[in-house]
Amino acid sequence: MGIGTPAFTDDTGLALLGVHPRTRPHTPLRLQLLEPDDLAFISPWNNTIVIPPFDNQPTSVAEVVLCSRTCRAALEREFTTAAIAARINASGTDAPDGNIVGARNAALRRVSAQYGLDPADVDEAIHNLGARADDAFARGVALLYGRHYPDAIGVLNNASSPERHGRADALFFLGQAFMESNKPADAVAALEAANEAQPGDPATLTNLGISLMRSGNALRADQVLRESAAISIRRGGVM
Repeated sequence: MGIGTPAFTDDTGLALLGVHPRTRPHTPLRLQLLEPDDLAFISPWNNTIVIPPFDNQPTSVAEVVLCSRTCRAALEREFTTAAIAARINASGTDAPDGNIVGARNAALRRVSAQYGLDPADVDEAIHNLGARADDAFARGVALLYGRHYPDAIGVLNNASSPERHGRADALFFLGQAFMESNKPADAVAALEAANEAQPGDPATLTNLGISLMRSGNALRADQVLRESAAISIRRGGVM
């Protein structure tokens, strides 16, 4: 990972990652696993970290969690199940025919395969998470997965408060909940806030562009979608 510099992990679980010399703190960086191929990302759910400050402080780290593929135990933890639910939700937003259920089921099968898990087991774990999760973000993404939109919107709104860590992610999925609830103006507001909290995320910009189009602002929608496409191309075509 990185540019020309292999990552290594010490006894405390810390790794050094080579990045481009022009990389600046607080900018997003997408990670890709090259080897071994029996590992998969759990967190960040979108494989994207925010570069921490270059001050060598103990808190100046970016947390990355990996798991072994076919690890059924991953579904027994709230944190990992929420990350899988987030991946499925984000992967299932593209439903040009309006078939959200079909898109979500296709995303469930695709993401489950990435982890070597049975889609039925994943589906059950996420539904259980929506009923019992303590963490607001975890419960919110699980409720969104189950299409319980009023509950998901309320929970994700709480999870997106300014003082909370991961606010941009909560705002992204709050925007998605509004999109799927056919509330484009509310989706625009949530996604604008998500883009402000973490600028330049292609998925956020894509959903923002779609919501702007649905709100009748075709000119700005076109600008935002072009920006999303340009960023995606610069990152190697990954949205």
